[in-house]
Amino acid sequence: MTNQNVIQIERGFPVAPAVLWSLWTEAQHLSAWFGPHISLEPRAGGAFCEVWTNEGRQTVTSGTIVTFDPPKTLAWTWADNDWSGATLLTLSILAERNGARLTLVHSGWHNLAENASGSLRDAHAAGWTMHLTNLERYCLTLLGK
Repeated sequence: MTNQNVIQIERGFPVAPAVLWSLWTEAQHLSAWFGPHISLEPRAGGAFCEVWTNEGRQTVTSGTIVTFDPPKTLAWTWADNDWSGATLLTLSILAERNGARLTLVHSGWHNLAENASGSLRDAHAAGWTMHLTNLERYCLTLLGK
């Protein structure tokens, strides 16, 4: 679901909730499926930082972990260095019959002047879809499939 303020994506993964949690919070896993340009301090108050380049322009996306409740909920603020405010990324993990279900909610887009047309939100929705596909592939690799 995507509306003016929220990106919400739900996806099942073929791993236990504790494993899915570790794929988001352990540096070697996060680097393998998200990229080596990202860092996350897995604790309440920990820092998140992503340094990336698009069309020759370097951008720093950063935030602070506001919820750290293993292996259920992980949330952190999210903002590029040139944004007028911050958004909130919340990951919720639930056990399901064949693994874990992840609900990703990225909210707060209405707070950003840069998102007046919704294009920034839409770009992030596409990015999250791509990253979650990478995470799914990584899970299958870990399972030897």
